[in-house]
Amino acid sequence: MKPVVYVCLALGAVSLLAFLIKCNKKRSVGGVFIKNLTSVFFILTAAFGILATGNYVYGVLTLAGLAFGMLGDIYLDQKWVYPDDMKQYLYAGFISFGIGHFFYIAAMCTELFKAHGFNRLFALIPLAVGAVLAVGNLLLEKPMKQNFGEYRAVVTIYSFIIGTMVGFAVLGAVITGASSAMFIVYAVGAALFLL
Repeated sequence: MKPVVYVCLALGAVSLLAFLIKCNKKRSVGGVFIKNLTSVFFILTAAFGILATGNYVYGVLTLAGLAFGMLGDIYLDQKWVYPDDMKQYLYAGFISFGIGHFFYIAAMCTELFKAHGFNRLFALIPLAVGAVLAVGNLLLEKPMKQNFGEYRAVVTIYSFIIGTMVGFAVLGAVITGASSAMFIVYAVGAALFLL
């Protein structure tokens, strides 16, 4: 089963590279297809990884996060196809990605609590990171030449969710140390998503 995981991961990486090259020039329908194909390869990588490791709770939660992420991408791409409905597709994208991040947080919590038991700090630290990042995002709106406008509330909530996810990933990486590649990968991925 493991070779299939690596094949799907490699195909996903090639597809991602093709997407970046294609979309570097301009938006196109071909770029949307490649982007969705890339998501499918990453979902397949996760599905075959679940089967290979047998870690079903963590795996299914992560898989759900990836599926909602793919939906978020599809919704955000639709706002360019249907510009009159841009607002609804933008909100749908925020909501889908937000739900996906909750699944990622739940996946990390299952592993963290399984290995180390429940500790209030495991919840308070990531929530504090989320709050700091959400407030920081608002304070940096003008210096970064952004204008959230009517989306200010949803951007703040979304920033909080992403910040909390980053907090859980980094906390998990620190607590488990180098022994858990899972948390290190989550921390790197969450930080890149935040950026």
